[in-house]
Amino acid sequence: MIDERELIMLEWDKWRAYIAGGGQGSWPRDAFEMVLDQFYKEDTIKWPDMPEFQLVAMEAKGKLWYKRFLVWIFSTRKWRLTKDYEMPCGMIIEKGFVVDGASIPKLLRWLVSPTGPLFIPSLKHDKGYRDNPGDKKKLFWDKEFRNDSMEVNGIYVLSYGAWMAVAGFAWTVWWKHRRNEVA
Repeated sequence: MIDERELIMLEWDKWRAYIAGGGQGSWPRDAFEMVLDQFYKEDTIKWPDMPEFQLVAMEAKGKLWYKRFLVWIFSTRKWRLTKDYEMPCGMIIEKGFVVDGASIPKLLRWLVSPTGPLFIPSLKHDKGYRDNPGDKKKLFWDKEFRNDSMEVNGIYVLSYGAWMAVAGFAWTVWWKHRRNEVA
């Protein structure tokens, strides 16, 4: 098996051969693509089946025009599981569980969609935050989110960036659900 260092050196040799051969492309694009390839693994999807969802209607119907506009601007689409889903780790998420996907701030949704590459990992993360099966700590669910994200989509930069955001800014959501347990 080739170790990480040898893999990097093979990439270096390919790059040198490409340059020596006259390089039939633009070097900035090729350099960016080479860096991107180091963060992306094509053989990462090991999840045999995907959950089935139903879109939950937004609560805009029957409201005044400006209230419908506010719902459109400030609310997030939600999705309901239509049947039980077993995660590869064995965790079962029950039919009827409602998820909003990845909690991406609206200003960043042009970059990452809530129902994009972080959607499936956020399903387990949301379940862990809400129900906390096994009385795990917040850090456990955050790391599971990162690991699942890397396994599902293989985009390390996105997975680690989302993990840092969740680890740093999701405390209010975590404590809201823990207060509900006590009440």
